[in-house]
Amino acid sequence: MSLASRSYTPEPEYDSGDEDAPVQIDGSGIPGVDDEEEEELDPEVARQRAEEAAQLAKENAEALEHVPEPVKKFITRLHGAISNGNIQEMTTAYERTFNYLSNEYYQKEEWPTGAVISSLVKDDQVFITLYKELYFRHLYSRFSSEVDIDDRFDSYENYCNLFNYILNSDGPVSIELPVQWLADIIDEFIWQFGSFAAWRNTKINEKTDDEVALLAESPQVWSCYSVLNVLYSLIQKSKIQEQLRAQKNNQLEDLESIAGDFGVRPIYRYLGIFSILGLLRVHVLLGDYTLALRMLDDIDIKHIVSPNVGERLHNVNSAHVATFYYIGFAYMMLRRYHDAIENFSRGALHFFRTRRFTHQADQVSKMVDRMIGLIAVCTSLAPVKLEERIRSDVHDKYGEQSARMLRGGSESLEVFEELWLRGSPKYLSPVAPPYEDMSRMPDYVNSIAATDPTQHHLSLFLADVKALLVVPDLRSFLKLYTSLGTAKLANLTGKTEDEVLSELAVTKGAFKTLKWHDGIGEGGLLDGEEEVAGDIGFGIDDSVVTIVESKKARAYADYFLRRGQKAKESLEYIRSRPLPPPAKPEPTSAQQTQPSATTAASVAAAAPVKQMRWGATVKAA
Repeated sequence: MSLASRSYTPEPEYDSGDEDAPVQIDGSGIPGVDDEEEEELDPEVARQRAEEAAQLAKENAEALEHVPEPVKKFITRLHGAISNGNIQEMTTAYERTFNYLSNEYYQKEEWPTGAVISSLVKDDQVFITLYKELYFRHLYSRFSSEVDIDDRFDSYENYCNLFNYILNSDGPVSIELPVQWLADIIDEFIWQFGSFAAWRNTKINEKTDDEVALLAESPQVWSCYSVLNVLYSLIQKSKIQEQLRAQKNNQLEDLESIAGDFGVRPIYRYLGIFSILGLLRVHVLLGDYTLALRMLDDIDIKHIVSPNVGERLHNVNSAHVATFYYIGFAYMMLRRYHDAIENFSRGALHFFRTRRFTHQADQVSKMVDRMIGLIAVCTSLAPVKLEERIRSDVHDKYGEQSARMLRGGSESLEVFEELWLRGSPKYLSPVAPPYEDMSRMPDYVNSIAATDPTQHHLSLFLADVKALLVVPDLRSFLKLYTSLGTAKLANLTGKTEDEVLSELAVTKGAFKTLKWHDGIGEGGLLDGEEEVAGDIGFGIDDSVVTIVESKKARAYADYFLRRGQKAKESLEYIRSRPLPPPAKPEPTSAQQTQPSATTAASVAAAAPVKQMRWGATVKAA
């Protein structure tokens, strides 16, 4: 079976809008995947295959003997936890033990393959597929430079098997996984898609003949269509958009009937939510910022990663931060800089509050640093007052660059470019080189399709910046006057009067912005109200510029309302957590003589018991 047949291809019913139609995925080894019918083999061929299988089984058994005992114990315990649905044990194994064992035994080598450990788990193909997802994630993370085309194709096939099992089973699958693991599955799936697209579209002349042949034979492997098809299929299977829409409209009593048999199961609900957030990310990587923001139309922005459909997702901090990063970046590229600043700030502040509870906090911290740099870029283009913590970080890390950008002029372009490249995501090209017809490759290499997508979007951003470079200079002059003639302003700036009038028109437009507010319109994040940004306004009448400096009154009530709401949410979260066991006090010298068991029991029986709010008990004094 060629690797091309492992791609996602929708049935006609799916294309016509039937959300219950199966996604046709050819694969093997997972229930719900139809294997190709075995052909009748020649006896000699059958004998050779049997010998090869026996030899492979022998090699796997020998490899298993070299697997450390703690690793074997981890695999068997994780298998037992998944089989029994023990979420707490799965969470500990996934978030702690796997990382510990990776650092302890597999810093310089790969984890054992799925074939090697299959005997430990009684050849449970569902578990082996989940294990291989971890295996390939470790491989990409630790040995990214050594990943070859076989690894990329095998990982894609494993994702096909996993999603086929989830999407095409006769009914809802029985397994459950920790929320963080489900979030990471979608995150890693998209990341490997981006890694493959970058590898496929670069260093074309350095590809081997075997690699070119595989790429020509398998155009759908890690294709843009395949990845989007998976994410949209998970959304439709879980009916998560309908659930979120009902929640947004306070139709909570109808949620269960809306969700259906699949959507009520946590694994489908969470995969649906993370697929929505994943599509936000993919559309940003493809440069479609409008469609990216439209993906969140049904999500209440106040609870963007904690839609109250069953449990809340407070603990998935990596998804929380990433969501605000991609929302902010989409706004920035749409020239809605104030909305971008607000979302970058929300993501960063959330991380600052929850860092010690965040899974893989070091990786999330790098994203937050990129957000701080992009806040510096946006505030240079559209000055606004920042939260104190954000303002402090921008000043400490990018104070010099901010000053250069605020001065404007052509010399500031290098700083804008530097910070944008540091903070931008790795863009993807949806167009694959024509490996199936190498005679067309020279034309492709010389076409716009072969342009580095990151450089393309950088040029679009810098074009917007260049148009706004005149704003800082004019703004500094306008703040000095209440009125002045355009001729005088031209003299001050060293330009002609026509040039000044043109720059004033640009500045006037720069002071207007579309700002999103909760409850505005029905179009979600793309809606907003037009506002005047900045602290000055001006008009031109008969070659005279009249300037009005405006200062907004501080909204004290809103400040305390927001803080009160945050305090309420924090208190509710604390109350939802179990209390830690009380610490045993150190015995004093007077307590060295312990009472007898009979005396202690009688005292305990006589003492009244007081029930605490969270369910713990203490002895009343």
